[in-house]
Amino acid sequence: MSRTPENFVDGIRSCCPEDILTFVEKHPPRQRAPHIRDFFMLAHGLDPEWHRKPVVITNACRQFLSNRRNATSGKTGKPVKEVTVISDYSAVHLYLNKLQKAKKLPSNTLLPPIPDSTDVFSEKECNILGYLTLKHAIEAASMDAALNDIADQIEKHRSAILTRCKSIVAEGYEKFQQTQEMILNSDLNAMRLTHDNLDPTHKAYRSGQRISFFSKSHPRGFINTIAYLAEEQNGLYTRHAFPGSHHAYSWSTYEIRQHLGITDEFAVAAMCIIIDELGINVSDLANAKVKKTKEGQFVTIREDGGVTITTLKPRANKLIERHAPKADPDGAETLDANTVLCMLLQMRERHAQALKSNYLFVLDGSSKTRAGEEEVYRILDTRRKLAFKSIIDSLPEWVAKAEPSMPKIRVSRGLLKWIESGGDTLETTIYLGNSLLTALRNYIPPSIQEFVYRKRLRDHQNIQLLITEELIAPTSNDKGQNYECAKTQLIEAVKYLRNISQKPETNNPEQKLLFLCSPEGIELIVSYAKYGTKHELISTCKKIITKIEDEGSRKMIKLLADTTPKPINFDVLEVNVNE
Repeated sequence: MSRTPENFVDGIRSCCPEDILTFVEKHPPRQRAPHIRDFFMLAHGLDPEWHRKPVVITNACRQFLSNRRNATSGKTGKPVKEVTVISDYSAVHLYLNKLQKAKKLPSNTLLPPIPDSTDVFSEKECNILGYLTLKHAIEAASMDAALNDIADQIEKHRSAILTRCKSIVAEGYEKFQQTQEMILNSDLNAMRLTHDNLDPTHKAYRSGQRISFFSKSHPRGFINTIAYLAEEQNGLYTRHAFPGSHHAYSWSTYEIRQHLGITDEFAVAAMCIIIDELGINVSDLANAKVKKTKEGQFVTIREDGGVTITTLKPRANKLIERHAPKADPDGAETLDANTVLCMLLQMRERHAQALKSNYLFVLDGSSKTRAGEEEVYRILDTRRKLAFKSIIDSLPEWVAKAEPSMPKIRVSRGLLKWIESGGDTLETTIYLGNSLLTALRNYIPPSIQEFVYRKRLRDHQNIQLLITEELIAPTSNDKGQNYECAKTQLIEAVKYLRNISQKPETNNPEQKLLFLCSPEGIELIVSYAKYGTKHELISTCKKIITKIEDEGSRKMIKLLADTTPKPINFDVLEVNVNE
């Protein structure tokens, strides 16, 4: 029985010859059949004998791509995204290939290749914050103007989102801090003496019946609800879990949860601040653990007040360590990654103990707590996306129209760092936590790379020309902006070089040791740590072993675990090295 509806074959019957119809009935398209039908109709409209003419088929493919890019979505009314266009054309391309292999179409037909969607500046699918596309950048008056426009667009949208996120975090933490005072001012001790949570000292005006400690009619109903949930329910609200629990809805469960721990909106706002500053991947941060795991993930507060967060990057199969330094106490108070991480560690504590969860972002749910299912009580993708949408909807309309997302915050900041540093790929790579090749290939568009490299080359040429002229200014008629710009750049460069050359060298008591981690190297340090003779070198080997155990990748830790110390003649090794 054919998997393709009969009306599909009927729809293309007037557009295709019998041999193609027979093939379609035996091998119906599995995906995007309506678009394949549209292609057949389009090709037939160009030429009824399209199936015999390679040029017509090629033109039909190009026309199909153009039509899809100019189409609008029936659901949203917005232009069809480039990723959807590519998927539609991929299905058509695949089916035409099948027809070619079955010798239903000319073998010399050239099918236009499937477009590449990896460029973050593709016309329909832009992976950075803002409206700017490659077309706008190219139309700029100069390369400087193009790069400035891109940076300004990113900064404008980034600032709007982060300002709102910082406001949410500040308000949420302020409410959380009020909880302890609410507990002290509540009727918690009186509630513990009852079985039904009804206050014997307060009665309804008409019926004369006792009212609930949590009722809106009770003078301390709200703080009683907060206090009872915090102390008697481990900060977790569950429907029908205790007498009078239904009164929570009259106070708003969202408002209540803000006083008890991390909410969805607070978690997402905090994530945006951390991602922007530290460059952690969204999913890696969502899965962050607090206590050290066997994979090596953990969050720790250092003696200097800084916070170190180590997350697992699954695809790269390695651990990424980020450090959020403590802000200068003399500086203005600001919500940075360090402050937000400290808030999260404090706010998660009550829920983490109740749920026995090791996740940094542990959240309350509305269902009955299920033992051993800590995966349920964390910032899952659906909850994260809904909360982020709620934050964006509260901002001006122009922010939402640019279709921002949490991954775009990270990519945009990485690109912004790259532009502001004049094309320093290493700085961007460290921020993103990727290799140099991955950062250049996936996050920095080739066209923008060309802009920056051309600008650097032009600046260098201007300075060379200025040096060649021995700083002799041109005549007043020829003096222009380029000359003044080059002169300023040269003066600044000379000042910088003089400054660093005159700066006294600081004696650094710490010595940095670089160790090449290989099976042979690990075997050597393990063996020397056990059988070596020089105490200083033994201590160094033990420090390397501890470093691998605490911060090494899973591969390094496995190599260390599989290594057996061997008695080696270390004196011979030292002689060979000296020679």
